[in-house]
Amino acid sequence: ERNSTYKTHKNTDISFSPNSVIHAGLSIPILIQGISRPGLQVSIQYHNIGSMYLDNTGSNSSLIPQYEHMEIKLDLEKKILKKSSILFWFALYNVFNAKYVSHGWISSRFHAEQAIDLSADPYLAKDTDSNYFYKGIYPQALRHFCLGLQFEFR
Repeated sequence: ERNSTYKTHKNTDISFSPNSVIHAGLSIPILIQGISRPGLQVSIQYHNIGSMYLDNTGSNSSLIPQYEHMEIKLDLEKKILKKSSILFWFALYNVFNAKYVSHGWISSRFHAEQAIDLSADPYLAKDTDSNYFYKGIYPQALRHFCLGLQFEFR
């Protein structure tokens, strides 16, 4: 038999509110095409997201650990015609191949008098001796890249 349990949580973090967020970026023009536009540019972006919770309980079972990742982008812009240009770009995401989770979901806790076989459901987990919950997390992509082509007509 499964029964809902109710518990009041005070002074807990709001769900999906990381305790810190750091974004830093640097763009370096390598070849200058015109007065205000680089012809070839490399950009580096660093992201560090502090730990956060899937719900408002503040329990360790709902914690998403801190994670960080970096991306590098190379842009090549070539002027075509008088006021138009073509932009080629290559981006490498998650440069260091970090395994991390950025989102997920968690159910309310429920009480079960008899033990439940946790191997029967990959989303089922146990909080205490007789309190269970369902939880799903969304792992992010490992190192991957993207190529792009963009036309600009002015």
